[in-house]
Amino acid sequence: MQAGELLTALLPTRNRPHNISGQLNLFTKSSLRVVVADSSDPQKAAEIKAASSGLAQLLSYAPDMKFFDKLADAIEQIETPFVLLASDRKITFPHAVTAALAFIREHEDYVSAQGWVIGFNKYDDDIDINRIVFFTPTIDSEEPLWRHYHLMRRYQSRQFSVFRVGPLKTAIAQARTIEGPVFQEVMFMNALVLQGKVARLPNIFTLQTPEQSFNRLRDIDPFYWFLHDLHSFHRHYISYQDSLARFISERNLTRLARRDLLQVIGAVHADPETSSMPSMGRGAISGGAMFSMLSRWKRSLSHQARWSV
Repeated sequence: MQAGELLTALLPTRNRPHNISGQLNLFTKSSLRVVVADSSDPQKAAEIKAASSGLAQLLSYAPDMKFFDKLADAIEQIETPFVLLASDRKITFPHAVTAALAFIREHEDYVSAQGWVIGFNKYDDDIDINRIVFFTPTIDSEEPLWRHYHLMRRYQSRQFSVFRVGPLKTAIAQARTIEGPVFQEVMFMNALVLQGKVARLPNIFTLQTPEQSFNRLRDIDPFYWFLHDLHSFHRHYISYQDSLARFISERNLTRLARRDLLQVIGAVHADPETSSMPSMGRGAISGGAMFSMLSRWKRSLSHQARWSV
C-alpha cells in the first residue's frame, strides 16, 4: 500500500498562513493525504482557507480553542491507521515521513517515530542551519516505567511525529485531563511512552523556524510560571502527578500501590541528576533541588514547547 493510503498528515495551525502553502505543496506532491486544523483569527483564517483549497481538507475551529481540544476533535476525522502530526512552523520532509511510517509498520511495539529536528534561520535567499533542536535517542525499554524514567531523564517533546492512531488518541485524551500547556505536553509524552516505544531515526525529519509561540511566556516556560505564581504551578503539578499515576494504575502498568507509585513519580521528577522536570513532587524537597530542577527544565523546554495553538 502507498503511504497516502496508510497515513494522514494532520496539520494544526493558527495565524501562520505564510507557512502553510509551501508545506501543503510539498505534501501533495508526495501524495500524502492532508487535514488542516485551523483556529486562526478571521483574516488569517481566510488566507489559510485559500491556501488549503484543493490541497487539503480544512477543519475550522474557534480562535480561543485549546490545542489539545482541537487535536481531539480533528483526530476523529482521521480514517487511516497512522497519522503524521505536522507543525505549522516546521518544514517536514515527506521522505522522512515515509521512513518513519515504514519503521513503525515493521515494529509493532513502537507507537511513534521521528528523526532529528534541525533549526534554521532565513536571511533573504540564504538559509542558515544553526542548531539541533530535538535529538534524544530512541526510548526502547520493555518496561513502561523505565520508558517514563528515560523520557524524563532527558526530556524532549516528540509531539510532531508519525504515530499509530490508537495510542495517539489515548495520549491526547490523557493530556486533556489536566490544565496548563507545559503540563499537558509532558502528560501527552508520558502517556505515549507508557503505551509503547518511541523511535528516533537517523535522518532529518523537519527543519524548524525561529518563530515563537502565541502563548504567554509564563504559560509555556516552567521557570517563568514558577516565578509568576508558585502556588498555581504547584497545584498544576499535583494535578498532573495524580492524573499520571491514575493512568498508570488503570492500565495495570505496575504492581505498585498508589502511594508507592506516587513516590516513584515524585522521585523521577525530583532528582536533579536524572530529570528535566521541575522538582515539585510531594514531600520535603530542598529549595536548592527545586531551583536546580527548574533551571534544568528551563534549558530543556524553553526553546521547544513553542507550539502553534
